[in-house]
Amino acid sequence: MIVKKIKLYLPFIFVSVVIVVLSIAAGLRLGDWQEAFTSPTRLLHWDGKIIIDNIAVFLAPRLYLFLIGQFCFTFLFLYSVSKFFHRQEDALFNVIVAFSFLLFFPFSLLFLSAGVFGTSIAYLWPMCFLAYGFTINVNKRQIWSSVIKIFSILLGTAQEQYIFVSLCVFGGLFILKLYREKKIIWQYGGALIATLVSFVFVALGDSSRYGSELYQFPDFKTLSVFNKLDIGFIGTFSQLFMNPMLILIAVNILILLIAIRNKRPIIVVFSGFLTIVTLFPEDAPGRSLVDDIMSSWTPKLPSGLFTNDRGMAPYGDIVTKTSLNNIQSMLPDLFLATLFVVFVICLLSALSESEGKLLVLFALFIGILSRMLLSFSPTVWVSGFRTFTPFIMILFYIYLFLLLEFIYSFSNAGLSFQGNKRGHLF
Repeated sequence: MIVKKIKLYLPFIFVSVVIVVLSIAAGLRLGDWQEAFTSPTRLLHWDGKIIIDNIAVFLAPRLYLFLIGQFCFTFLFLYSVSKFFHRQEDALFNVIVAFSFLLFFPFSLLFLSAGVFGTSIAYLWPMCFLAYGFTINVNKRQIWSSVIKIFSILLGTAQEQYIFVSLCVFGGLFILKLYREKKIIWQYGGALIATLVSFVFVALGDSSRYGSELYQFPDFKTLSVFNKLDIGFIGTFSQLFMNPMLILIAVNILILLIAIRNKRPIIVVFSGFLTIVTLFPEDAPGRSLVDDIMSSWTPKLPSGLFTNDRGMAPYGDIVTKTSLNNIQSMLPDLFLATLFVVFVICLLSALSESEGKLLVLFALFIGILSRMLLSFSPTVWVSGFRTFTPFIMILFYIYLFLLLEFIYSFSNAGLSFQGNKRGHLF
């Protein structure tokens, strides 16, 4: 039995070992937590990340424990994703999950700003805990299993973005069950309470942290709400369509394949267009052809599409030129919004069931808004690419959902595919 389980989860073990090797190869610098050793008074302040900070300080002199954690939590995430789709006993699906994770999670970009150590503890480990929490099963009366997963959700919501994701998921499910079936699901209620406890703890801490972070962006407090939202919007959507992640390209290709399979020519054209846009080659380092096109549309913004929010001096001075009174300055926002609308239409058209469409749309907006939360933080730029981690996690679930949708489309052609493609929560 044990040998069978090892064989079944061998892809997870292999990829977990690879992540440990990559972590060592990338260098185990302390990143954000170097300050904790040069200035220990940081740990005496109650801020929203006091738990993460103290875990980091404990592990920093014991990097062998950190590497063990890298292995264990990577395995936990891969197992949780497979279990989410009720396929943890499907050897082929486990291989797909494991190697898709290795291929589509941009670890080199995630580790750039705070390094392997900082990014893993603050972003990747909470992601793993939350993914395990997503496997909570309301159809089985396994009280201790549900309690452990609720505790995992508590650990997974140790920072703001994951709190938002968890609040939306479990709050939405709790309300949906209450509205449809007129009953309270205690597992969802427990998950929601755990998330709210994290929210109160982190929110109280963040009120003291806000002032200490303003030095990274002194002009932030002078910006209007519109300008802050514009910063978040441009920063989020430009990454999606101007410098796309492999996971988004894979989603676009799956949409294209499903559209071809279902003989939907209009969707084939639109999804093909999106795939081409996201695959635009760069004509200079850090600049794509689309950047140059947008520059020609916005001559008052000589640095191109990103002048709106990235005209920053070394100490955070910013020139925010986007204005509702100047249509020309809104062109970059409108262009990115149009691409997103086309993407949503293609995505929904690729799915066959109405409930599946609603679930994927809900998940997509949760992912985007989790990144947009940075609009209201002075660290909106300094935090770097790692703030996309919750969104990448959600895109990973959407990618697997679409992959199953594509495979299911061959079911009438004699292919047998066992199991339920919907996630464990539903």
